[in-house]
Amino acid sequence: MLVEMDGYDQQVLLSGPNYTLEQLNKFYKQAKKQASSSTEIAKSMCSYYQFSRIPYDAKIQVEFVIDTDTGRIYSPTYSPIYTIQQSARICNKNQRSFSL
Repeated sequence: MLVEMDGYDQQVLLSGPNYTLEQLNKFYKQAKKQASSSTEIAKSMCSYYQFSRIPYDAKIQVEFVIDTDTGRIYSPTYSPIYTIQQSARICNKNQRSFSL
């Protein structure tokens, strides 16, 4: 599953196991409590919930977006022109993990 963390001070893409919206919301709240700043939330998500950071690319379609400014987690709507398969190809091309 691909998750975008979007906020004023960062835009991060995370790749990890498939989780439900409810699970992701719970994980985000726990990671937010453990992090000393909003930029460390992604690091906590990677450390505790089996996510890995991948290079950010705005063209990649994600299953969920976590807005770190508002705390809102949602599933974005995309134009049918750009498909999930195209996103997967971009993601696989950039499949290296980066430490935070």
